Amino acid sequence: MVVWGAALGLALAASGCSQVASEIEGATAYGGDRASTVRSATIDVLLDRAVAVRVWPGCIETGKQVRCTGTTADGAAIVVESPGTSPTLTITVGGKQVFSGEAIPVLDAAAGKSS
Repeated sequence: MVVWGAALGLALAASGCSQVASEIEGATAYGGDRASTVRSATIDVLLDRAVAVRVWPGCIETGKQVRCTGTTADGAAIVVESPGTSPTLTITVGGKQVFSGEAIPVLDAAAGKSS
C-alpha cells in the first residue's frame, strides 16, 4: 500500500499535480484513509491544547464527509468535521472552535517534521 501510494504520488508530481501528490503521500504515511488521518490529527490537536479527554474521538467516513465525536473529562462534546476529499478539519470542544485547518501539517509537526 505504501509503495503504491508513493508511486502514485511520484506520478502525480511528475504530471504537475504536486499539491495533490503531497496530500496523497501525507495521508498514506499516516494510515492511508481520511478517517484515520483526521482522527490522528485530532488527537494531536487535543493533546497540544491540553484538553482532558474521557472518550477519544471515534471517526466515521460517510461519502466525502468524516465526522468524529468524543467527550472531555467534564462531559463536554468533542466534535470534528472534515468535509470534501482533502484532510481539512474543524474541531470544537463544548461548542467552542479550538482548531480549523489542514491535518497533514499537524501530523508532520507532531512527528517532528518541518514543512
